[in-house]
Amino acid sequence: MAAMLTAAHVIMALGSAYLLTGAVVALAFLIFRLDRREDAAHGSYAFRALIAPGLTLLWPVVIRNWGETPQCGERRRHQQAHRMLWFAITLLLVLTGALTIWLRSVDVPNPPSIRIGLSQGALA
Repeated sequence: MAAMLTAAHVIMALGSAYLLTGAVVALAFLIFRLDRREDAAHGSYAFRALIAPGLTLLWPVVIRNWGETPQCGERRRHQQAHRMLWFAITLLLVLTGALTIWLRSVDVPNPPSIRIGLSQGALA
């Protein structure tokens, strides 16, 4: 049981670090890079709020494409990037499903039952 708790803590710590890094990268991109990359985004703060969650989750892609400016004819590169992302999402879903099935097979003891309510003496 202690090993599972340790593994859970490691998974939670890695997930937290990933999201914290993503939040920092997303904030930096929204402040310093978005206006230079996309002219239509200048002054549109609602748009920034809409894309912030996606930037947070996909921060490795944001860092990889940080210095590039969009050009015509990049369709193939975008298709390859989408293919890689869909593969990563599929792999993550399969691993999550396998982990769920494995965790269901582990015998975890039931917590002690707690009775919540008024005792007989309190009703009188």
